[in-house]
Amino acid sequence: MFTNIITITKIFTKYARNNLGFYFLGVVFFPLSLLIPLIILVDAANRADIFIGSAICATTIMTITDISDIISHDKYANSISFFITRPVKPYQYILGVGLSTLFYNLIGVVVIFSFGILFLDFSVNILQLLGVFVVIFIGWFISCSLGFIIGMWGPRDPRMNSSLASMIAYVLTFLAPVYYPISALPAFLQKLSYLFYTTSLSLIGKNLIRHDWIHMVNVYIILIYLAISLVILFKVTHWKTT
Repeated sequence: MFTNIITITKIFTKYARNNLGFYFLGVVFFPLSLLIPLIILVDAANRADIFIGSAICATTIMTITDISDIISHDKYANSISFFITRPVKPYQYILGVGLSTLFYNLIGVVVIFSFGILFLDFSVNILQLLGVFVVIFIGWFISCSLGFIIGMWGPRDPRMNSSLASMIAYVLTFLAPVYYPISALPAFLQKLSYLFYTTSLSLIGKNLIRHDWIHMVNVYIILIYLAISLVILFKVTHWKTT
């Protein structure tokens, strides 16, 4: 099992290894482009919203769009048959592709918090950062499952598939209260926002940064999404080439 996952990860990180300049732009300038304009617009008291929002945004957008794009192109070019005709389970393929995105996603999150600590006097300790990275990892895992669903069962045309994945990713990061306090929404929209897993992820992350109590409802929502992702990953997914 692990051999297949590692091999697939190596296959899909080969492009990154051969194009370090491109991925340097992706892991440094993309996260900072999400962070800096909003940091300028908000006061210091609300910076936790921006840092957590940027970290979740960078991970969610990159994971969902990259995985769906890879899978849809593999389907379109029929290169996915390489994996179907070998003893590779769909979940091994998903995790292998997902891990190839996780590395630079984590680097992007490190860039975001390093920038805040070094240049903006953003105060955060190692335990808080570890907690935030756990939140980011869980968000990455859920996003992997969503990216696979879009890539495998979404539009066959890679361009349409990529557009659909991008729209969903942007809704999850900009419509949901990721960059701004949930209290800014009307009461009925606050309730609706909990349909997005990114809402609970961001609220937990902000609680960690601000030393606030973590509301268990957010933990339960994430556990539900995590359970659904595990079921999708190991029980529901199957190869589909047509």
